[in-house]
Amino acid sequence: MEGQKLWRLGGACAMLAGVLYLAVLPISVVPLLATGESPTALFEAAPFYALIDRIPLPFLLGGLGFGLAAILALALVPALGALVGSMSPAVVRWMSAIAYLGLAVGAVSAIHGTDLSVRIASTYASGDPAIRATIVALYPPTALTFDTWGLLQFGGVGLWILVVCQLARRNALLPSRLAYLGIGVGILYWFSVVGEFLQIEALSGIGSGLGVVAGGAWYLWIGRTLWRRAGQRDVTPGGG
Repeated sequence: MEGQKLWRLGGACAMLAGVLYLAVLPISVVPLLATGESPTALFEAAPFYALIDRIPLPFLLGGLGFGLAAILALALVPALGALVGSMSPAVVRWMSAIAYLGLAVGAVSAIHGTDLSVRIASTYASGDPAIRATIVALYPPTALTFDTWGLLQFGGVGLWILVVCQLARRNALLPSRLAYLGIGVGILYWFSVVGEFLQIEALSGIGSGLGVVAGGAWYLWIGRTLWRRAGQRDVTPGGG
C-alpha cells in the first residue's frame, strides 16, 4: 500500500531528523562552555567570528546537522499528507507545498550559512582593524541567512505542523498528546518569527531554542508513530 510505504519512509526519516535537531543545540553551546563566553556572543559579530575561528568544529557540525535534519524532514511531508489528506485535501496540499519550501530553504540556509560563517571568521581573524570593522558592519550573524526573520524555515514549517496536527487531532488520527505537542511546536516556531521581526531577543530565543527542542521531540514521536502504523494491516491513509 502506497500510504504505508510513505509512513515507513517518512517515519524513519522523521526519527533521524528528530535526533539531529535535538543534537544541534548541545553541540552549538560547546564553544560557549569551552571559552566561558556569554550566549550574547552568538548574536554579536565580533565575538561570534572570533569564537568560530577559535573553535570551528561545533559550528560546522551544528549547521550541517540542522541542514541534514531539514532534508530528512522533507520525507515526512508526503507521509503526513497521506495521513490527513482526505480530511481537507486542498488545505493539506497547500500546507505541504509551504512545508517543502520552508524545509528546503532551512536546509540550504543552514549549510550555506555555516560555510559562509567559517570563511568570514577566518578573514576576520587575519584581517586588520579596517577589515574587521567592515565585516562587523556588513555581516552580522543575522545576515548569514537569506530567510529574513525565519519566515519560511520557522513560520512556514510551523504553520504546516500546526495545521496537520490540528486536522489529525480533530479526526483522532494521532494520539492527542502528540497532536497537541505538534500544535505547540508550530506556535513556538512562530514565536521565533515574531521575535525576529520585532527584534525581541527573548521571544526569538524562546521560539528558536525551545522550539527546536520541542520540534526534535515531535519529529521523534511522529516518526515512531508512523513507523508503527506502517506495520499494521488494514489501515488506510486518512482513515486512522
